[in-house]
Amino acid sequence: MNLRKSGLAIAGCSALFLSLLLSGCGQGSVPNTVLPLVVGNTSVPVAVINKPYNFTLTALGGLGPYNWSIVSGNLPSGITLSSAGVISGTTTQTGDNNFTVQVTDSQKPVAAVASGALKLTSNLPLAFKTTSLKLVPVNVPYQFAIQATGGAVPYGWKLLSGTLPDGLHFDQQYGVIYGTATVMGDFPLTIQVTDSENPAVMLQQDFTLTVGGQEARLSGNYTFLFRGFLNGKLQLQAGSFFSDGKGNITSGITDIVNTGSVQSGVSVAGTYTMDDQGHGTMKLNFGPGGANGTGSYQLVNSLAGYWSFMQNGDGQATQYGSGIFQSQGTVPTDLTNSKGNWVFGGYGADSSDKRYAAGGTFSLAAETGAAGTISSGITDTNDSGSVVMNTAFTGNISLPDSKTGRGTMSFASASFAYYYIDDANFLAIGTSKVASSTPLVLFNMTRQTTFLTINNAIMNGNGITETTGADTSGVPATQLGDYSLDGKGNFYATIDDNTGGTLTQTKPQGTYDVTSTGRTTFTGAPNAPIFYLANTDTGFWLGTDAAVTYGVMEQQRPPQQSNSSFVNVNSGGTILGPAVPTQTVEVDILTADGKGNVTGNYDTSGPNGPKMGLTFTATYDVERTSCSQSGISFNTCGRFPLMDSNNQQIGIGYIQASLSPQRVIIMTTSPQPVINAVQQ
Repeated sequence: MNLRKSGLAIAGCSALFLSLLLSGCGQGSVPNTVLPLVVGNTSVPVAVINKPYNFTLTALGGLGPYNWSIVSGNLPSGITLSSAGVISGTTTQTGDNNFTVQVTDSQKPVAAVASGALKLTSNLPLAFKTTSLKLVPVNVPYQFAIQATGGAVPYGWKLLSGTLPDGLHFDQQYGVIYGTATVMGDFPLTIQVTDSENPAVMLQQDFTLTVGGQEARLSGNYTFLFRGFLNGKLQLQAGSFFSDGKGNITSGITDIVNTGSVQSGVSVAGTYTMDDQGHGTMKLNFGPGGANGTGSYQLVNSLAGYWSFMQNGDGQATQYGSGIFQSQGTVPTDLTNSKGNWVFGGYGADSSDKRYAAGGTFSLAAETGAAGTISSGITDTNDSGSVVMNTAFTGNISLPDSKTGRGTMSFASASFAYYYIDDANFLAIGTSKVASSTPLVLFNMTRQTTFLTINNAIMNGNGITETTGADTSGVPATQLGDYSLDGKGNFYATIDDNTGGTLTQTKPQGTYDVTSTGRTTFTGAPNAPIFYLANTDTGFWLGTDAAVTYGVMEQQRPPQQSNSSFVNVNSGGTILGPAVPTQTVEVDILTADGKGNVTGNYDTSGPNGPKMGLTFTATYDVERTSCSQSGISFNTCGRFPLMDSNNQQIGIGYIQASLSPQRVIIMTTSPQPVINAVQQ
């Protein structure tokens, strides 16, 4: 190397700079630069219990050889880390183990040190979670995901043998059978799943896919909730059942609660019919031979599997009300997949039959094969306008029954039955005798997202709000609106209110503050609400007003809407149930042309008894000009008036989602208003 030509004037071998460049005087070589030492791994492969594990950590930079150690946390029992960086052994323990490794290099006189946080997950061996395929209704769009558990994700899928019926396809990446079957019959199939272990593990299982009639729309395991009235008093139910897809409901269980009685663990059985429009009837017996009551219902089903139902009655001599079915996932053997932070909300009545609502947050912890614990709970309550905030609680939760998904939990001095819907959603109904400290209440519970940080930034976009309430004289109040949120703690809202038939619109603006638990306060919003955040622009509302306002916010997606966002057949019905026994609930099948015209077929139930086969024709005009102003101004994106054939306004609607699936929310303009949701 010619140092003079490179512009470095060096006089003799004693120069300090030369001593740094050359390994010795007169030796024209430069040693390799030593890069900073870092841990080269950000993750490690999954371990499988009772199977030897071996993985070598990597260091980057520094000067080898390296020495490895664990400075915090632990590996699963049976697995160790050697000084050479090899993680090896065999564990019998499932779960996540967080630990921090430290690597030290061989530089002299001072060694470099680096550390890195890692997580080693130990799973059960690969197995099929799906044991049978959901029945397929002929000529109805179908989608069913076959599920596996254990091993290492991602999984790969293959149809090894058998032929799907005409119109159905198999997605080998996700293990999904989808399409529209055009022929009926039984189709034997053999499915193979392959995990990502090294070497990979492959399993196969035989299934029979059955394509049946329209009753196959309702097949498999479901949970349900119901809110209604009998003898003028609020009635709540939560439960689960199995439908054979052929018109029979079996293996059901429910909890039936009002302010005067609690009936827990009551059996449910019945029959149903469905037509090719997705409309059906259902009859249920509660208890052996209907010993605990019977019910007659109308139900509707959207093509994407959304179910709404209403009970035929008048609310006095015969019970009436509304509810939904939700497909129930495979009930787990423990609650480890449900660990994390949860939010909840719901309403009911106090011991004097006055309206009551509550919401809150808690943390759920669970270990393999064991019951769970509830900690760090905070709840807010509104009992007929008397508000109590920030009450701390702890509790416990049992394992769900493997067949029904029913379990028990206790917190805030009350006992509940809960029904597993999936790992991130439960229903919980109070089973304590209704008293001053244990009101009648039915909660929806949702696990908070783990993919986003819970702070103001997660409230960023448009949220459609749907709330109901009733003042102390029994006048119902409903609200439907659009909150435009900037992710920085500011909101602009457009709220349509129907209180006993009086329509008003307000445009409040103000600030919001999201805490790390998801409990959020809105300053400047109607009813001074508290909001419990589950995911982006999604969660439960609790008003602190005398009408005891309660409801939900649903993220509007995508944030661009037009008349074409409301198209084709949409089915649904009354959500949030009747707030007072003077309201009429309904189930609906609406057909929109995407150009501003809609026809409807619907059934109603309420004070005047059930009415079937009603129809209407209406027009709509979706507001679209403000859709680009999310978070910066007042927004009515997706809002539309629903006008009947006499040009009278019969509803106010919002497009909540225009795809995956399309969902539309409509508030009626009658003196006894309700909020209905329909979707494809």
